[in-house]
Amino acid sequence: MNIEDIEKVLDKTKWKPEDYSDTINGIQFNTNMGIYRYDKTRYYPYIYKFEKNANIDGIESKSNISRSMQPIEDNQGGYYLGSTYSREQANSYIELTQSYWTEAQKLIDAIDNVRYRVLFYDSNVSNELNFYLASRFTRTAVSKEAYFGIQEIEKRNIAGLNLFFSNGNGTSVTRSVRPIVEVDLSKVKIENTKSNGDTAVTGYVLTEI
Repeated sequence: MNIEDIEKVLDKTKWKPEDYSDTINGIQFNTNMGIYRYDKTRYYPYIYKFEKNANIDGIESKSNISRSMQPIEDNQGGYYLGSTYSREQANSYIELTQSYWTEAQKLIDAIDNVRYRVLFYDSNVSNELNFYLASRFTRTAVSKEAYFGIQEIEKRNIAGLNLFFSNGNGTSVTRSVRPIVEVDLSKVKIENTKSNGDTAVTGYVLTEI
């Protein structure tokens, strides 16, 4: 599951990712609009050079790799975002466009109840779900260093885990991942003789037509 899977089910009339903003030195930066330059802390994870909005020493990336895609080239090895082994340093500066966003309360109104429960809550367990999304982010939230990380679901909230910093340090945080399967409903028949279909016991039965 990636961040686009969530964005495409949002009711954009009630809330959209661009409404989220960070503030840097009193200046508001919206998601996918906030651009900030770092010339003192200018390390970046190797994978960043493939991002379509990457700017390293004034050279903009010609790649079209989005936050939920993987580059094909790996001749230098290692895309692990939190690895200091695969870090590189710009000669002069790096310039980042913020792709990070986070939200909690407004999502309740912007996602219908069925999808909300699938994304954020498992009725079989006592706590809310916590898992990585298959989407990287860059965050220009502070003026001293940039953050590179992975978006996540955490206790009914869209959030993000910082795994690499432009000062050259990296970290790691353990999370599970969650697969997602899309089904062409024109080719299946949905049957459910039990209750509401939201658990493994009362799940819907899909029969191929």
